[in-house]
Amino acid sequence: MTLLGDPTAPLDAAVELQPRPPAPDDRWRPTRAGLVSVWRYWDEAFEFHDGRLLLRGPNGSGKSMALELLLPFVLDGDANPAKLTSAAKSRGGLYERLMTGATDTTRTGYVWVEFRRGDDTFTSGARLRASASTKTVNRSFFTSNQTVGRDLELLDASRVPLSRAALVEAVGEHGRVTDVAAEHRDAVRAVLFPEFSADRYEALVGALLALRKEKLSQHLDLDKLSEVLSEALPTIDEHELAGARPEHRRDRLERAVELRLLDMVRDLDRPQITHDEARDGVVVDLHHAGRRERRQV
Repeated sequence: MTLLGDPTAPLDAAVELQPRPPAPDDRWRPTRAGLVSVWRYWDEAFEFHDGRLLLRGPNGSGKSMALELLLPFVLDGDANPAKLTSAAKSRGGLYERLMTGATDTTRTGYVWVEFRRGDDTFTSGARLRASASTKTVNRSFFTSNQTVGRDLELLDASRVPLSRAALVEAVGEHGRVTDVAAEHRDAVRAVLFPEFSADRYEALVGALLALRKEKLSQHLDLDKLSEVLSEALPTIDEHELAGARPEHRRDRLERAVELRLLDMVRDLDRPQITHDEARDGVVVDLHHAGRRERRQV
């Protein structure tokens, strides 16, 4: 067998590189995401490659801000500042993220993520309206089988973000609009993870939050990674330990934790990313994107 890069291989030895297999059509994959009139973004859309998105740019260009406003926020609608922030130090809540860069006392914006499975489309997003007088943000969530920019426009003819009433009309019978985060969360789970219970879905979101932490991959410490993943594990049901003799409870507890961890890893379906995959991936340069002129609402 001739190894790629083997210095002892003959010069005429050829190694046929097989292309990566196409993405399966039987599960949902993120394909696009967008930010409209939030933070210092006016109307920005990011395209995924094989379900992956790499954001590149200098400090302060908005990489973490974009991620925090998109995932897993559009999956569960939880605006708790502790969950929004991926850094050790809080960057504030939705109000600060929405009003930064605004010149008016109110601002309306949208965040959305698109998923595809074969020819099917599923879009999950939120309409956010902030008021400087109350320092609050009103949220309306939407799910739809429409495609943003094609058959679902989030800006009107004057390039102003849609009102809630206009959003309801635009979505129509293609989806639903709700002001209740729990209802939105259930609607997303019913489409993307129909076999998941509410607890299992919450555990998945918790794992995503844990793995989203900034600088987690720098100077990777396996003990720290184990701690992060352990914190994201769902609570063990007391019924799973009931009936076990005291001397066997530890074994049963360890087995229950192991099964929870295996479920979480399967749910994340997080493949190892090689150098070639990173090189071939789609890179979005926020530094240059941010230099384009954008109108502010």
